[in-house]
Amino acid sequence: MSGAGTEGRLRLREAAEVLRGQLKRPGGWHQARAAGIAERLMGVPLGAAQEEALSVWGEVYGMASGTLHGGIADPARAAALYRGLLAAARELLVPLPGRAGRVLELAALRQPGEAEARELAGWADPRATAFFFRSGPAATWLPLLHEHAPHLLAANGAADVWPAAPFLERLATVSREAVRPWLADHAVQLAAAGPLVLGALLRLADAGALPPAGVRRLLPHVLSPARAGEPAEQADVPRRLVAGWAGTLPAPVRDGDWVLVAEELLKDAVDLGHAGFRAYWDERRRAHAEQRPLPELTEVLQREWAVRLPEHDITGLLRELVVTVHADAGGPFRWDRAVRGALAGLLRRDIETSDRRPWPVYVDLDEVRVHATIFLGPVLDMGPLLARAVLDLAAADAAAGLPLADRLRAWPRIAAADAGVHDRVLAAHLAAHTPPPNAGDEGAQQWWDLAVDATVRLLAGRPTPEGARLAALVLDTCPPGRAAGLHQRVREALGQAPSAAAVDQRLAAAPEQFDQGEQSGRAGEAVEPPASWLRVWAWSPVLPAPLLAGFDPLLAALRRARPDGPPDPRSAARPRSRHHTAVAVEDLLERAAAAALAGAPDAGAPGYATVLRRLVAADPATWTADVPAVLAALVLPELGAFYLAAVAAAARRPEDFPAGPAEAVLAALALSRALPAPADPHVPDAGEYAGRAWSGLLTFVWRTGDGLGDLGGDLPAVLDQLHAFTEPLTHPAAPPPTAAAVGPATPATGPAGPPADRAAGEEQGCPRACWTPTRRCARWTASWTTPPAGPCGTARCPATS
Repeated sequence: MSGAGTEGRLRLREAAEVLRGQLKRPGGWHQARAAGIAERLMGVPLGAAQEEALSVWGEVYGMASGTLHGGIADPARAAALYRGLLAAARELLVPLPGRAGRVLELAALRQPGEAEARELAGWADPRATAFFFRSGPAATWLPLLHEHAPHLLAANGAADVWPAAPFLERLATVSREAVRPWLADHAVQLAAAGPLVLGALLRLADAGALPPAGVRRLLPHVLSPARAGEPAEQADVPRRLVAGWAGTLPAPVRDGDWVLVAEELLKDAVDLGHAGFRAYWDERRRAHAEQRPLPELTEVLQREWAVRLPEHDITGLLRELVVTVHADAGGPFRWDRAVRGALAGLLRRDIETSDRRPWPVYVDLDEVRVHATIFLGPVLDMGPLLARAVLDLAAADAAAGLPLADRLRAWPRIAAADAGVHDRVLAAHLAAHTPPPNAGDEGAQQWWDLAVDATVRLLAGRPTPEGARLAALVLDTCPPGRAAGLHQRVREALGQAPSAAAVDQRLAAAPEQFDQGEQSGRAGEAVEPPASWLRVWAWSPVLPAPLLAGFDPLLAALRRARPDGPPDPRSAARPRSRHHTAVAVEDLLERAAAAALAGAPDAGAPGYATVLRRLVAADPATWTADVPAVLAALVLPELGAFYLAAVAAAARRPEDFPAGPAEAVLAALALSRALPAPADPHVPDAGEYAGRAWSGLLTFVWRTGDGLGDLGGDLPAVLDQLHAFTEPLTHPAAPPPTAAAVGPATPATGPAGPPADRAAGEEQGCPRACWTPTRRCARWTASWTTPPAGPCGTARCPATS
């Protein structure tokens, strides 16, 4: 059969399927016509709930058609048809302002019934449904809608919109137990609708409406790859929301599911870290092959790590895992072994990757901090942080009196992946937790057995700070009964001492050659000392004189080449600058940080938005205790906008604002009015962040009810700004332009020139009041926090943002 014949058969089959659906539920064509009318009138696309409401048009047409084609035409039937037609026309043609009073009446009912639920289900205007759910309906509506209009509680997956989310978020704060059963049954299905719906579910979890088991079931959606076209700055939002939930969940509620959630988030961060470096090396290879400039590491990692958890969330999860085991929240933590296994498994996952990089030479695990660190740049290697978390938990176990064997039960996992890393971690723990003096119990004997074995293994390689400290401790304090055997094993690890003649022959090269590591010398000259000789030289500051007997000629020769001697291996080498990576909290307090940012040579640059977000997220209550003082210290309005946006993003509960959120709301309002509109709609600047801050803070006040009374006389100004955002929504959307009106893709410049309010060459765009603080057109939505439902129909608003 020809291709044309096959195509015709396919069209015929599709038409038959449509007709089959009409036989099962007649009137679909009329329902589609009604939906088209509604969308043209309201300027927003309809969801599944509104399509269900418009099915009445199929029923009306069906009744009328039956009468016209021979059905019984009695007066009662005609009257019922007329009433149904009027009701359907009202739902279709009456705009939101015309029904706002009825919406508020229904929302105010404390004991609604089936009739009210069915009335709500008949609304064809999605804005009216959203208005109802945002008007604070009572908890009694939830079981009623679930029974009689469940489609109203569902999400619209096509548009990634969940109109019922504000209703459930409010219930989660005032009647948590009322929403938990329903949410437990529907959360997984809802999460598949899209990232915005998933974010609403995670906010409900943060409010306590989802138990840890429910959040764990959402992880496949949380950790899924970012959707095509999703903004990079929003790609990590689901992960950050779950990390925030895990960090603030009360300790008595934490269980094995909570441990699994934290572990999976950290596994994802480890895997994405290695994937970023693999992408970088792949791009380097392609650049070499194509003879083009090599890529910048930071640019590749920024792109590949867009969905990865920020550093402060990574350390926050590690910190919470550690402190939960001994939090004393009404009894011992039943999943303590699971936490030890999770931390050891995470370190193993990081170091067993075949293409991983070795730790930098300046890493000293005693100086790595998980509990009190703020990161001002990306952490390129998570290994030291994971090792520090393992050590912190072992230290907490030791303080709680846990035997050494129980503390180290999960550590063979680390040794199986990298024995060297295992020995560094073991050395750090043993050196920090020595047995009591003159202790002869089994625990002390076990400590010495482990310490001696680890010391001997460590001496067979280049020294590390942790290994050097343990070796010095063991060699200096070894009990007499163990000393002889220890010294014998150390000599075997160090190897045979070279003779003076061998040293003179091998080290005849110029002294400057010895500063080139273990590389070979120039052709025709003596080469660098063997690695075994340099290893003894590196360990010599912590080895006692008896163990260095026989190595005197070697050490003297090397000292002639390097008069300053070997560095003390108990201290790690320092990089040229460490402050670009992390700054301890005690070195960057609130006011000092603000003043330092204000005095920076590039103060006000958009990059400081990220810096302030990380600072505020590390300790929100500290940064919100005195908002006017922080703003005064920041000096620049641009920094103030970045700071308030960070506060809005970090605030979750009323206690995050010790003095209330009113001052922050008003400051954000003033900045959003004072700062100029964004120069580039695709690059967020200070004006954009000020709008985000004002919107986010006002949403926080609305959601929690905290601070609304403190606005006082400033409330009219807040309402005026809110009116500026929402006023365009009260106008009917203009019809879309026809093809003739749009004209060619590249119109020629006519003699009339551009409109009077634009200069030549300037793009036609939205007025500032038309844009929401999330870079979406305000005409797309019935509220500044509702996801977009569709483009506005005005000529001045672009179809995409």
